[in-house]
Amino acid sequence: MSSIRKDLLKIASKSIEQVLPDKAVANEVSKIHVNGLPYVIAIGKAAWRMARALYDCLEGQVAAGIVITKYGHSEGDIPNFRIFEAGHPIIDEASLQATRAAITLVQSLKPTDSLFFLVSGGGSALFELPIHGITLEDLKKINIELINSGANIEEINLVRKLLSQVKGGGFLNFCGVSKIVSLVLSDVIGNALSSIASGPIYFEKIDISRIKQIILKHQINLPMEILVKQMEEASSVACNIKVETHLVGSVETMCQSAALIASQLGYNSVIREMQLQDSLEAFLDRFNNELRFFRNMANQNQKSYCLIYGGELTLKVAGAGKGGRSQHIAIKVAQLIDGIGGVYFLAQASDGTDGPTDAAGGLVDSKTAERLREKAFSLESAINDFDAYHALVQAGDLIITGPTGTNVNDLILCVITPDQILRE
Repeated sequence: MSSIRKDLLKIASKSIEQVLPDKAVANEVSKIHVNGLPYVIAIGKAAWRMARALYDCLEGQVAAGIVITKYGHSEGDIPNFRIFEAGHPIIDEASLQATRAAITLVQSLKPTDSLFFLVSGGGSALFELPIHGITLEDLKKINIELINSGANIEEINLVRKLLSQVKGGGFLNFCGVSKIVSLVLSDVIGNALSSIASGPIYFEKIDISRIKQIILKHQINLPMEILVKQMEEASSVACNIKVETHLVGSVETMCQSAALIASQLGYNSVIREMQLQDSLEAFLDRFNNELRFFRNMANQNQKSYCLIYGGELTLKVAGAGKGGRSQHIAIKVAQLIDGIGGVYFLAQASDGTDGPTDAAGGLVDSKTAERLREKAFSLESAINDFDAYHALVQAGDLIITGPTGTNVNDLILCVITPDQILRE
């Protein structure tokens, strides 16, 4: 493995370490006054790590707790906690069972009890109870359509809220306490609290006209007449519950850490964007222009540059292959930089699981396409079939980290070295 590829993997690994919830949770809990033995609900892909960190900070003084996380993201038992694993990105029966357990716990609490609510990305699928008249199969079908439609996360979560008893502040209806302390690890651009995990304890009035626009724009098959009627009959949200919120990590922290680490390794680090939410096509157009600009800068200055991006691009999935967003971005860039020397590109999911795979992403370079040609593997077919996983395996470019314990969007890094010739 080249030194540059090792550097990119190190930058990604170390910057993701900076947004692990352990230290951040400890720092915030030290500022919070806790009355009695608190209860804890933790949801999302980082739920186990957040719950464990809180338990340690409180020296085990927890009355009871529930963790709801993605399959494979739990790291064992936590005393006084029930640990649930469920489906992500597609909801399953385990999601509903875990959510019902959380509801049962908070319904038993008194106004004077203390409740911590720990939130991280992935909670939209993991924490769910559909409105009456919507089945689990309905939810699965609609969620698959949303994820594959090219809709961004804000649009996806707006539609999800319409179908849920616990999203958009709905969970407050079940809580017996008068105050909730929320620790939030954000995977949403701009850190809008009502969007992270679809905002179970942050009330947001549903905008039916906006949802209709989303459904028409992305051609989502939704029974709108039934849903509007159910919204009209929905109970009001218990807005009298006070919510105290502490943000414990975000994509901005990850990108800033990546820039510092890249600089320490000798690169000219440049944060290009920390709030990516474009379509893949729009990003590639922009990236192609930036690639040419920084190639010229590298040659003029005889220095290597490391470009840094954070956020979440949108894809409209049309193939049935195996892969995820970061993996697909990587092979698209591999096609773009084919024959351009001295370019290395990493796209990685911060949680360590990109899409429904065991991979975190991909690390491609100017010779990825050539390596695939030597193996008679069609990069173009992999792109058309959305089969990035197998393309990256064949090229030796797949990144597998295992679950990281955090989730703050995706990280994109590109190293550009001098003394190479631009392809016209």
